[in-house]
Amino acid sequence: MKQIKLNHLPEELKMDTNHISTQRSPVPSSRQPVRVILWAVPRSLSTAFLRSIDNMSCPVEIFHEPYSAAYYFGPERRAPSGPAIPQENQYTYDWVRKQLEADYSGCETIFCKDMAFAVDGRYDAIPDGFRHTFIIRKPTKAIMSFHKVVNGYPGYTDEVSVKNGLPKGYAFKESYDLYNHICRTYREKPIIIDADDLCRSPEAILKKYCETLGLPFSEAMLSWKSNDSISSRWHCAPSLSMLNSYMGTYDRALRSTHFIPKCETNCETVSNTELPNDVIECCEHSEPYYQSLYELRLKP
Repeated sequence: MKQIKLNHLPEELKMDTNHISTQRSPVPSSRQPVRVILWAVPRSLSTAFLRSIDNMSCPVEIFHEPYSAAYYFGPERRAPSGPAIPQENQYTYDWVRKQLEADYSGCETIFCKDMAFAVDGRYDAIPDGFRHTFIIRKPTKAIMSFHKVVNGYPGYTDEVSVKNGLPKGYAFKESYDLYNHICRTYREKPIIIDADDLCRSPEAILKKYCETLGLPFSEAMLSWKSNDSISSRWHCAPSLSMLNSYMGTYDRALRSTHFIPKCETNCETVSNTELPNDVIECCEHSEPYYQSLYELRLKP
């Protein structure tokens, strides 16, 4: 039986980050909120992570994928195609940056979750004053999950290629490139979380994540109430809420109540017969970038 085997990590993908600072941020004063961005690949449990952050024991201002709204639905949209959803005229890249850099009275934490590929080629729009973090997931899991999403749009009867909803580098290359850009530009090593580690050891991962960033960890971050829709307290473009109502993109995360271990084993190979050909191609291309980031991940 034909197998998908992990690619050996090419020399050009090996990152030297020994020179980069990993010092912990001091606990901020009430005048200077901690500003954090979580850069994700699709289907990496990033929305569930956002729900955990929403349960922190301090006032937090939450932004849900504003750059993705600009990427897919804004006047500067860069996605080649997408669902027939109204354009978000105010969601320019510059407007998103200004929203993130704005002052929010009484807020101790400003937290944004977004897709790394949404700022690929637009690094000029990355806001100042933020700590950058990443969440990744094994490509066979993330890309196959995304395949199910793009094939869940109402009215489509033929199978849709997962490539239709992904950027040229299939999201993992864009995450790798953004990680390296942040290392070079800010001289700081971002935190990387792997979704499987998070599900297996949520308390240990969240404690280390919060401690490193100067965020207050509490037991409340380990569980939350199930919701049917995106929180009205979050900054979220109407187009993304509409997309969820059509396709259920975030339903699983919104209806969850905690992190659930999906698989206790780290599968090194996946049967070729279990995945569509386009998913196989995306996974084989993405695996070296995933492995490169995985080696630098925060461990329980």
